[in-house]
Amino acid sequence: ALQDEAAFLQAAKQMIAGVPIEKQPGMAYTVSKNFVVWYTSRMAVRYGSKGIRVVSISPGTFKTPMGDIEGE
Repeated sequence: ALQDEAAFLQAAKQMIAGVPIEKQPGMAYTVSKNFVVWYTSRMAVRYGSKGIRVVSISPGTFKTPMGDIEGE
């Protein structure tokens, strides 16, 4: 993801294509959460040597059907 964005996106699409179609809509949440955990770890390693602690990265909020349900 950090060196070749196109290759990363292609690999993600291939992974999702291997999941039954009825389960694919739920994959976005799972994949994005795992990516944030991975990216946070990478940034902790990258910046730790500079004395910077990275313990969390928040991509922000997005309007989604799940968020609408939670809002109700």
